[in-house]
Amino acid sequence: SVALINYYLDICDPNMEPDQQIRWAKLNIFLAQVTQAADVQYTSPLQVWISDAMDESHMGLCGLRHVFEEGIPPERLASTAGLLGVCYWIVCAGDRLWENVLNRRRYNKYDGRPGEMYSKRGWKGFERDRWDVWVQGLRDVKAVCTSGQELVEDLIDRALSKIEHVMSNEMTSS
Repeated sequence: SVALINYYLDICDPNMEPDQQIRWAKLNIFLAQVTQAADVQYTSPLQVWISDAMDESHMGLCGLRHVFEEGIPPERLASTAGLLGVCYWIVCAGDRLWENVLNRRRYNKYDGRPGEMYSKRGWKGFERDRWDVWVQGLRDVKAVCTSGQELVEDLIDRALSKIEHVMSNEMTSS
């Protein structure tokens, strides 16, 4: 189960074994692709459950919260499975994540809660200012990448490019 994998692994541990990092990245790629393929109807901003069982957006939200909202220094994040996972979520399901933001998709108080650094924000899911925190988090990690981390930098660039793309689509369609 995904929850069990997350429970036993510290996805923001830079010393995680490389094979575990690869497994985490592959799991997130799979979940993000399935989520992007889901048929989601946004009928209410307070909607907690969406009927398409393929939609695992809450798993992306949990990863983004853990990586960018818990006060983990960007220097530490640059070599973690957690960063890889959230980058792949954005690259593979950026459209769905952004639609969730635009529709203010909410969850229960556990799944939608903010991370420790933002505990006073009252977030319950995909909020625009929360999205901005994640985007800044990606930029902060990219800024501290060192030589030898070109692959991480490239993945961050792909995620930032996807963000720019999905946000520009919304702006041109409104």
